[in-house]
Amino acid sequence: MSTGTVFTKDTTIYAKWTKKPKPDPDPAPAPGPTYEYRTLKDGATGGTLTGWFTPNAALVVVQNQLHEKGACTACDEIRAA
Repeated sequence: MSTGTVFTKDTTIYAKWTKKPKPDPDPAPAPGPTYEYRTLKDGATGGTLTGWFTPNAALVVVQNQLHEKGACTACDEIRAA
């Protein structure tokens, strides 16, 4: 804790004030897609999926159809079962 200075007679004090530079604005976000939390809905089936998606994401449900071989690990595992 600082106690300060006690003056016992008339004293002139000089102070120099400097203006701090403005901080840089927030840095630009990294390049790449932006994500927003929302629910996607398939119009044909009414199926929904909620999570973080890019603004142009869409949900399309197709029954009984797997992704092309090699395009999706989960579908490849289903084929192998």
